[in-house]
Amino acid sequence: MILCVTTNADPETTRFILNYTKGALQQQMADVDAMDAKAINVFAVASTVVGLAAFAFADAGGRTVSGLLVAAVLTYGVVAISVFASMQGHEYTAGHYASSLWRKFWQSDVETIEYALVSVIPDHFEQNLSHIRGKARTLGWAMRALGLETVLIGAALLASRL
Repeated sequence: MILCVTTNADPETTRFILNYTKGALQQQMADVDAMDAKAINVFAVASTVVGLAAFAFADAGGRTVSGLLVAAVLTYGVVAISVFASMQGHEYTAGHYASSLWRKFWQSDVETIEYALVSVIPDHFEQNLSHIRGKARTLGWAMRALGLETVLIGAALLASRL
């Protein structure tokens, strides 16, 4: 939300900061989109790995193989939960203030508007960054679980051939 402000800040400094930072919030949104795409890919790979394992071990027996496959399926559940958590929607701020600029600043000079925009960017950037870090953390868990799932299925394959 943009608040109506008055300032004694140097207009050139304000303009420089605005120009320098105005793309930062949009870049964060591009990062979020890229992370969402990675999360979907991780889930697709995990699904494929566990699905192929089901076909490969349809007639394989033994406690060791079964135990490894159960562990792999449980790990697949961790992947699914982590991806789901990563994909949960958060309210990000991309810096689009069209709805409030006119209402709040239609009688203001350009310098005041630039200062108002510059004054909210750091808070919005930090808020977005907090959500992005959480998304990265859950995506990291999904990727670790995918690695473990793959190792478990590989171990089950080896154990079934011994």
